Amino acid sequence: MSAALLPQLDISTYGSQIFWLVITFSILYFSLSKIFLPNIINLVKKREHYIEGIYQDIDVENGKIRELEEEKLSIINKTKSDAGDIIKSAKSKVDSIHNDARTLTEKKLSAMQDALEADLKKDIEGDKNYYKKNSIEIFKNFTDIFSLTGDLNQNLELIFEKNWSKKTNEITNKYNKG
Repeated sequence: MSAALLPQLDISTYGSQIFWLVITFSILYFSLSKIFLPNIINLVKKREHYIEGIYQDIDVENGKIRELEEEKLSIINKTKSDAGDIIKSAKSKVDSIHNDARTLTEKKLSAMQDALEADLKKDIEGDKNYYKKNSIEIFKNFTDIFSLTGDLNQNLELIFEKNWSKKTNEITNKYNKG
């Protein structure tokens, strides 16, 4: 009963099963080892060579990048140095122009000051001469003014006294009436 249900367990078929098993696995083994595996190995080797080439290209490009960065830094340093030289040169030119302008201005101011001092001396001498000539008349005018002010003071005192007495009389009258 077991043979009818499971024919692969029937002892009479073991020989043929082993024969076809050996033939099938032999064909699979030789086809894999001679056809498929060499192709896969070649693909893996090509891929490894391709990746190594990419790494070599990356190393070459990294070297170029380092060279470019060094060149960039040298250009930046040279530019900074040139800019510093230009600034120093411009500053010295500005200082020179400033000093020239200051010297010229000081000369002009000195000349103007000398001219003003000379004019002032002339004016002072003229004023001295004027006051010497007119001092007597001025003195007379002052004495006249002082005598007039003295008379004026006396007149003002009299007016004040008259007004004061009138006002005090008016206030006392109002007080007495009220």
